[in-house]
Amino acid sequence: MCIRDRPGLFQYPGAKYAGNISIADIGIPPDAINEVNPNGRLIDSRAVADFLPERPADGHKGTFGKLMIISGSAGMSGSGTLAARAAFKTGSGLVYLAVPKSLAFIYNVAVPEAITLQMQDDDGIITSDNLEALKYISNTMDVAVIGPGLSTKPQVSNWVGNFVAECRKPIVIDADALNIIAKQPHILLERKAPTVITPHPGEFSRLTGLPVEDIQKNRIDEALGFSSKYNVTVVLKGAGTVIANPNGEYFVNPTGHPGMAVAGSGDVLAGIIGSLIGQGVNHEKACAAGVFIHGRCGEILAGLNSGQSGFLAGELCGLIPEAAAEIVKNAQASTGDGRWIAFE
Repeated sequence: MCIRDRPGLFQYPGAKYAGNISIADIGIPPDAINEVNPNGRLIDSRAVADFLPERPADGHKGTFGKLMIISGSAGMSGSGTLAARAAFKTGSGLVYLAVPKSLAFIYNVAVPEAITLQMQDDDGIITSDNLEALKYISNTMDVAVIGPGLSTKPQVSNWVGNFVAECRKPIVIDADALNIIAKQPHILLERKAPTVITPHPGEFSRLTGLPVEDIQKNRIDEALGFSSKYNVTVVLKGAGTVIANPNGEYFVNPTGHPGMAVAGSGDVLAGIIGSLIGQGVNHEKACAAGVFIHGRCGEILAGLNSGQSGFLAGELCGLIPEAAAEIVKNAQASTGDGRWIAFE
């Protein structure tokens, strides 16, 4: 018996053997646990509901955030499309897609709601000719997402680090941008604004130089170590996604489904997190809320599909409003103090 949840119940391989987990009241008040200031917490619907931004009746599209997504290369236009759709479905008022000029027509059709920023390109690859423009435009935004489908070719890798270092707004670094930054992680220390990175274990292996097997054995500590060293919020994706913050706090996400392990799922998550930050949610809370909503979308989709596979990332996008509304409804119906469930 434990007086609170243990991290190993929600991290594999331990989670495989945990079964159904219930928290029973044995007479110890929540404040007694909170007084010891636990640094690890399990995300729940009550906390997420508190984080979600309000929608004032007199709001307009500018009220709900301006998000720029720097994305795309030949054959990879779907990544930015998914991120943009996810951002809109999460509530963004304005989404700008900075994409290769030669591919802009694809985005205009796929996401007509987005504003396309046509970047000079070399055979479908955004080049360094756009660096100053990208820095200028990003600083008129509320948040930037960089990396989905961007490519790691030299035409891109020679400017991404400079952009990341000099962008003065919050930034979410994903996918190809992470693989580029992995060769120069010191760039992260030059950031002045909040920074979120969203690696899967393979990308985190490239960032840290550690084997994937070692990372998976100690996901929480490895994420915390990198977060502290480079002053970034780490969203280490996977079953039981870990969110690690530079102050030593970490959160574990209990939602999700194995059917979500498909191409494009991470692009959807980047769009959700970027959208929440753009709407004014603190970046650490945006990560917690984002992964919880993303995982809940997968659970809902599993119920609709009645199966373990056959998921499409685009289907997750369409379920974001439903998942968010359900989370708020469940939070209102639940009892308790409405705070994080602290790990023992």
